[in-house]
Order: sequence, then C-alpha cells, then structure tokens
Amino acid sequence: MKSTVTTEIVYRNKVTNEVSLTIPVGTKITINFDQNGGTSTLTIDDSNITKKVSLSTLIKKCTGFTKMPSEATMERWMFDGVAKSITGKRVEPDGFGEDGSPSWLVALGLI
Repeated sequence: MKSTVTTEIVYRNKVTNEVSLTIPVGTKITINFDQNGGTSTLTIDDSNITKKVSLSTLIKKCTGFTKMPSEATMERWMFDGVAKSITGKRVEPDGFGEDGSPSWLVALGLI
C-alpha cells in the first residue's frame, strides 16, 4: 500500500546508536505486509532503500492506518467472524485486506 511519512522516521545502529537513515516528513513510501509472519517492510518510493518497520511506527508516523481497537472490540471480532485490518478494511479475523494489510488480531499476534 502507498503511504506518506507524517513524522520523521529515524533508524539507528543498535550498537553505536548512530543514525543510519532518516526518512523525512512528506516522503512517499510503499508498505508491504508479510502474510506469513505479520511483519512489514517500508520501501522509499523511487529508491532502492527497504527497511523493516514496526506496527507502532506505522500507526504513529505514516498515513492510512487506524488507531488500535479496544480489547472489547477485538474480542467481539473473534466471535463475530468479521474484523478490521490495520488500514480499516473489513476482513476475517485471521485475514488480510485487499491492500495486503493484516487484521488487527493478526498484526498483534492474537491469532
């Protein structure tokens, strides 16, 4: 799915803590969701740079993502058989939206 960075994303070297990459506000990106493990990768459009990105970073710093649902809502989804993806699409609780985004239950590792 296509998205835009709304808050600067900074990647740091875990050993030295030096900044290895900064993605500025307004950068157009593509998010790909791994349908096996629920992980996400961010690719900067018109670039060969690809980085893993956490769910919390996507929600806080990129466009197109909904806020996390309450526990009660997620519990209801498990019983109803209909849930929402992290981008707000209607999906099965263990499913993925047409944009490839996982349901909240999959993304949080509950299913």
